[in-house]
Amino acid sequence: MEELELLGITVEELDQQCDDLFSQTPIDFVPRKRNEMDEKILYWIQELNITIPIVHIKNDLYLIGSERLNMKQNNHNDNIMVRVGGGYVKIDEYMHKYMRYHQRMLVIHMIKSNESLEWVVEQLKAN
Repeated sequence: MEELELLGITVEELDQQCDDLFSQTPIDFVPRKRNEMDEKILYWIQELNITIPIVHIKNDLYLIGSERLNMKQNNHNDNIMVRVGGGYVKIDEYMHKYMRYHQRMLVIHMIKSNESLEWVVEQLKAN
């Protein structure tokens, strides 16, 4: 992670900032009223203890951590599926693999911009 050297922090310091910021959920997910998909997302956020921001953008597009991704509900088993590449993976598998990545990217965005997590999330959501 050469980029970290340019920011003047080590991987260990970055991970410590991630642990500090995301030990609790800094930005709560707010489900839209009477939206079954959002209710299922909220269930999985609580079930998996997801602490990175998840914000609805439009239709089935959500900001998940540092990326804008599509999600859909699997009608067979009520699972939430996240679009990755050319297919979908279950939200629990996605979070297991990518939660730390999103934490790191959000903290890096905060360091680079010298802004709050809320500001960074709004910028990522808009772009």
